[in-house]
Amino acid sequence: MNHLSLKLMRLRNDQRGSVAIIFGLSLALMMLGLVVAVDYNRAAVVSQKVAFALDAAALAGAKLLDNDTATDADVTTAAQNYFQASTAHLAVGNVSLGTMSANIDRINGAVTTQVSGQVASLFGGSVGISQVPINRSATVVYKMRQVELAMALDITGSMGDVPVGDVRSKVESLKIAANLVVDTLYDQAINDRGIRIALAPFSASVNVGSYASTVAATINCVVERPGVNNATDAVASGADILPTLDTVGATGNTCPTPSIMPLVGRSQRWNIKSAISGFSPGGSTAGHIGAAWAWYMLSPAWSSIFTGNNQPGAYNDPNVSKNIVIMTDGLFNTSYLTGLAAGSPAATQESYSEFNQLCANMKARGINIYTIGFGLDDPAAAIELQNCASAPGNFFAAVNGTQLQAAFQAIADKLNNLRVSG
Repeated sequence: MNHLSLKLMRLRNDQRGSVAIIFGLSLALMMLGLVVAVDYNRAAVVSQKVAFALDAAALAGAKLLDNDTATDADVTTAAQNYFQASTAHLAVGNVSLGTMSANIDRINGAVTTQVSGQVASLFGGSVGISQVPINRSATVVYKMRQVELAMALDITGSMGDVPVGDVRSKVESLKIAANLVVDTLYDQAINDRGIRIALAPFSASVNVGSYASTVAATINCVVERPGVNNATDAVASGADILPTLDTVGATGNTCPTPSIMPLVGRSQRWNIKSAISGFSPGGSTAGHIGAAWAWYMLSPAWSSIFTGNNQPGAYNDPNVSKNIVIMTDGLFNTSYLTGLAAGSPAATQESYSEFNQLCANMKARGINIYTIGFGLDDPAAAIELQNCASAPGNFFAAVNGTQLQAAFQAIADKLNNLRVSG
């Protein structure tokens, strides 16, 4: 091999300069990737914060969809205001966001918020990346549950008594407590259907008022019906028409003056409070009949009777919560299935037998039952109410007016929480 060939071979095999060049190029690329990664990491942080703000803005807007008076413009404005407040001080600088838009779907109760923007690069400009784009959206479906509440309230003669240590009668304390529930619930209602309340005052029977000509055998106060539908919510028609005091020969038992009021919303606040304030005590206790009528006014089976704004929602609607409060101050002692008079042990047994079946059937339909014993002096009556309640915490024992108000307030608070979180 000549001298020239040897030198060429040595030059070809000498890679020391190539390694240095490759290392230099690799280091440059690594540094470039690092500074670009810093920019994209900054953009990712901003994008995540924008996403959180969009979620909150969509929720703020969606909460207005149940409001009868809120327009689409109101919903959009609420969402935009919330978004602007949430993004006013992003922790990363050099951020430019466009105007947030809101798409409103009233049918499904949804609001979609969307925004685009950019985060200025700190280092990417050297490779032509002056900005990192952001494009985020969020959708929130928010449907507040509708609350239906029927209150079966004892207005029997013993409700005229004044408990030891109290300054007012039981019925006067009941008026205060029941009106407290009405105000507490309606104060949280943002439309006329969101929260609706019905009344079923009872003593020896139930006065159905103007509905008597439709559901009863005669125009009089109604009692329980016999037959296979005795403890069901089958609508009163045909063979299931309801007997009245006069048709069962219940001489001596009184017809209460206060009548039922089917489900009404906040626009009827003063009418329902006036009805409660008109309660007067009298008669014996047919608590199972009061419980039945509270159920009827919540039952979709009765939609042909209670129509329009009074019409109850469906049982299977996840957005409707059905609730009953049963308040009594004594042992149930009146029933008419076998023509029994008030006050006999047989009448008490018959009344509670029907009551227990009603409670079981209502709970099977998903109705949440609260029970209140006011000044009960019979342990058996308390046990019956405890068994009817949907949960142990749904039974309340009150010995005076203050405790009665506390019980009704606790129930109202539970229903308000249920409406928002259900």
